[in-house]
Amino acid sequence: MADTPLWYLSGGQQQRTYIAQVLAHRADLLVLDEPTAGLDAAGQEIFMAAIRKEMARGAAVITATHDIREASTCDLVMLLARQVVKIGAPAEVLTPELLLQTFGIQIPHCQP
Repeated sequence: MADTPLWYLSGGQQQRTYIAQVLAHRADLLVLDEPTAGLDAAGQEIFMAAIRKEMARGAAVITATHDIREASTCDLVMLLARQVVKIGAPAEVLTPELLLQTFGIQIPHCQP
């Protein structure tokens, strides 16, 4: 699909292309905004494996996400709701009470 115009690809294929472009730079710092948006389960697993490899080589990764499952795999999590609600380890931050405070809804089984 190398000759396929980007606009012709599905949303998930476009997202994979953007991620590949970021990873190709082999930067020491990756700043990602909703990187798994539009990816199916297989794409999310491939993404997480690639990010683990980047971290293993010493890269720092900062990710903005609304995916609680994805956030639970991070070393440090910050909840924002017009201000910092809490920052810390996922187990300390991704609690039902703090998620309710941040998002205004209860999220069952959110504990990492």
